[in-house]
Amino acid sequence: MITLKLKKTRQVPNRWHELSEEQFVRLAGVIADFEAGITNFEQFKVMTAAAILDLKIDRLKMSDTLFENLFRISEQLDFPYRLHEKEDRKEVEFRICINRQMQPKVKQNKGYVFTVDSGMIETSIVSEQYVDAISVMKLYSSDHSEQALDMLVKVLYCPLPYSKENIQKVKLHQFSRNQKLAAYYNFRGLLEWIRKIDKYDIIFNSAEDKQGKSPIGMEGSLYSLSKAGYGVFSEICKLDLFTYLDLLLSQTIESIHTLKGCGLKPTEIAEKLNLTVGQISSVAEL
Repeated sequence: MITLKLKKTRQVPNRWHELSEEQFVRLAGVIADFEAGITNFEQFKVMTAAAILDLKIDRLKMSDTLFENLFRISEQLDFPYRLHEKEDRKEVEFRICINRQMQPKVKQNKGYVFTVDSGMIETSIVSEQYVDAISVMKLYSSDHSEQALDMLVKVLYCPLPYSKENIQKVKLHQFSRNQKLAAYYNFRGLLEWIRKIDKYDIIFNSAEDKQGKSPIGMEGSLYSLSKAGYGVFSEICKLDLFTYLDLLLSQTIESIHTLKGCGLKPTEIAEKLNLTVGQISSVAEL
């Protein structure tokens, strides 16, 4: 939190986990408008401050003084983005890294559980839901279609147990545009948080994807694990998220040791598995 004086002293959130659900939902809409090119960077900064301060810009008379104050307040925030120098211009990079479900329920629609308390993770996400959500999220990230966003919301707010039949029970009309966008940015932030867990480095950070924006071969991983003997397909689909990730990790480590046993060099193993030599070396020494 940062302390500001606006007629009275106020504590202003300056981290994702400090945001209320309402602030997060409003901020999601602001980020989406900027990423879609609807607003420019100056407008985005002002709208970010307004969203966090619970100010409804459309109901306020936007004077030069108010605009300047909101802009100055936004300068004090060190999230949700950072600027990178790129030759003769600056590029905005969003730092969306979240370790909890920020919008657990929207009217009658209950979302997945994801909380971290004292290092202990609790989640209701199962492997099939995780894989489906990643696939739809990639689609929405590339084309920003309403259909893809609606499907992502259905996947993330599917009633338990997760199934294709239960997905259709989600009442989309109960979600506002910003609530749908909040579901997208929340899941995107969770993926980033999970990706930063050190032990999962080799399944999230391939040689060709150094930014780690998507897991390796995730769409076919359920079949791959079943084929490798980790369980029948229907059982693999219902695994809790972190058991599933641990199996992917075990499968990758086993593949590295198998290829090493066949006499392949780290560079050859790295090329076959689309990993870095450093990743291969760290596992091969185990």
